Amino acid sequence: MPRPPLLIRSFRAVTLVVLSLLMVALPDADAQVVIKKSSQINVDVERFGGPNGSSAAAVVQQDLKATPGFRLAKVAGSTWTVKGVVQDNALQGSLIDPTGRARFSRRYTAPSLATAAHQLSGDVIYEITGTRGLPGSKIVFSGSAGRGREIFICDWDGKNLKQLTSDGSLAVSPAISPDGRKVAFTSYRSGYPDVWVLDLPTARRQRAYNSPGTNTGAAFSPDGRRIALTMSFSGNPELYVGPATGGRARQLTKTIEVESSPSWSPDGRQVAYVTSRGAGPRIAIVSAGGGRPKILNTGHGYNTEPSWSPDGKQIAFNVRGSGGMQIAVYEISTGRTRIVGSGEAPHWGPDSQHVVATKGGDLVLINTADGSTRTIVKGRRAKEPSWTIR
Repeated sequence: MPRPPLLIRSFRAVTLVVLSLLMVALPDADAQVVIKKSSQINVDVERFGGPNGSSAAAVVQQDLKATPGFRLAKVAGSTWTVKGVVQDNALQGSLIDPTGRARFSRRYTAPSLATAAHQLSGDVIYEITGTRGLPGSKIVFSGSAGRGREIFICDWDGKNLKQLTSDGSLAVSPAISPDGRKVAFTSYRSGYPDVWVLDLPTARRQRAYNSPGTNTGAAFSPDGRRIALTMSFSGNPELYVGPATGGRARQLTKTIEVESSPSWSPDGRQVAYVTSRGAGPRIAIVSAGGGRPKILNTGHGYNTEPSWSPDGKQIAFNVRGSGGMQIAVYEISTGRTRIVGSGEAPHWGPDSQHVVATKGGDLVLINTADGSTRTIVKGRRAKEPSWTIR
């Protein structure tokens, strides 16, 4: 069967950092901070030792300062202390609670000192609050490069931006695995849309799915072992699930409509996706084992690019508004939908509060709690971002 170079856009989404506002209270030595709107967490980042220690400490300070509920301050009896030493191209970091007890001491090795510092910040946030923060997470996206598009990766704040592919064609629809070690994407370098998987630690890539027709929109399952994607070798674009390493894929949907943009529930039991059923694209949910889908009543006639939050409580997606594309959030428990900002292709971050999206070709972070927006990457004609969830 001939393989027309058909590109079905994969719709997807993102988020940003950690808590709301928190109360510093330690009923016992291992207790985590209780959320309370009236107070903040006091953290003192001491001067780090070793070469470039001051640079690493500055990254940690910036991370914690940007995290809602945290304050860089030293208050007697209620301050958490972060210590660090840079040696042998690694960062040794530790956290001391307000009682003087060491909560952890860990060695961080990463391609850059800034990345190691981000990882320390993420562990500090998680240890104090029990909630995943943004520091230490990674974002991938498709961006302009020459006459084509390539896959890029950056830290949660847009720093350490790197180009991952050099296909010289179209590399689109990237998805980063939950652990941040692999990136699946669609490449046209063979002349046809095939799904490739890139192993980041080794920089090795393999073609996972290249059936006749279109192969696109890959999304990793929460355990990273499976991929949901759209394939059209049967004549109609349908959803399939197969091994992340490639192989035989099992068909999830069988309709006369176009099915695309899969996003897994955090327990791996369901997949949200876009169906062309009805007057406009709609969000549907189907069991990861197949079966009859459920169409979500979002209150909007045009719905695309769903992203299921890591806490399982919300699905972010695009709707068409009078002023352009807007980002909406559907609450699973209530069935209510609210608009949180403008932009395209939202994807949740690890804290289930922030999403990463594109706006005017820039990469932006949106706080879904208050709608505040922050640009992290400019000038790359960014599309289809994906964010690690841990």
